Amino acid sequence: MSGSLKQAVEAKRAQFAERSAAAPAATEPLAPRTAPGALFAEALGVAADRDEIARLQARLRLFEGSVPTRDIALASILDNPYQPRLVFDPVQLDELAASIDESGLIQPIAVRPGRDEGTYILIAGDRRRQAVQRLGRNTIRALVFDIGEAEAALASIAENLSRENLTDFEKYGIFRRLRDEGIVKTHAELATKLGIARQLVGFVFAFERLPKDVLQHLRANPRLLGAAAAQQLAAWHAEKRTDLVCQAVELLAHGGLEHQAAALEWVRKRLRTPQPKAVRSFASPAGKPVFSLRHAPRQITVSLASGVDPKVLQEVAERLAAALEEAAREAPDAP
Repeated sequence: MSGSLKQAVEAKRAQFAERSAAAPAATEPLAPRTAPGALFAEALGVAADRDEIARLQARLRLFEGSVPTRDIALASILDNPYQPRLVFDPVQLDELAASIDESGLIQPIAVRPGRDEGTYILIAGDRRRQAVQRLGRNTIRALVFDIGEAEAALASIAENLSRENLTDFEKYGIFRRLRDEGIVKTHAELATKLGIARQLVGFVFAFERLPKDVLQHLRANPRLLGAAAAQQLAAWHAEKRTDLVCQAVELLAHGGLEHQAAALEWVRKRLRTPQPKAVRSFASPAGKPVFSLRHAPRQITVSLASGVDPKVLQEVAERLAAALEEAAREAPDAP
């Protein structure tokens, strides 16, 4: 294990040196992707390589130490309370199970002792655990770490952040939990402890400003939206266009729109379309139409029904003018 980690460290050093030579100036803005889960992979850049080197070095020291592996019962392992992943692909689990069945478990899972004797709490390796369970086995090889809950939470999340298929919404969910449980208190502290850019933490927290209906769809399918799309939808929600935001995500969730870019365009198109004017109709006591009134935010139109004496409309206009004159006297002065 230590040999492969040494190779990984050296490989990362070479990759870091190559990227540093071609890195953009610090003032050049990063352009995050809108695809779910791609935000961090695209935007961290050189800083990510530096953090990855440190992470691999830490793991190398760990495996060169005295932490032994042991076989523990799968039934004794409790779920990781800080597992960010909401959905596991069953096809990928089957493929991993087949690989383990053929080649063995190359990397043991990581656990820590549970409160009850003989129990363990998962830190990292949930997919490996599920894959071994699919093989019908009763035990799995594991590294047992004597660490506290906060340290285990950060270790688990840091491990999962290195996975390319972790979605932005899943990252948001676990970041929020770390904050809500007091493990970290600010975005800056979260970014520092996880080795990621502070502005990207804030970017992912755009999900927090989405309507509840949208969040419900994302819990069922966290790949619906990336952080960039969530930020735009949150802005429209703040502008009181929640109805369009929820309708767009509803269509996206049920296949009415193909992808998140189409959902954003669906909303933009309707924002560009003028709002229909409200119409009210007025009839005589006998039910005969007399007037129709249309009003938009800055315009009122009164129309007379066919066959009605135009003098009636003139009388209405005079009454309306008197009402407008009174309203003008009571209106505050424009700033």
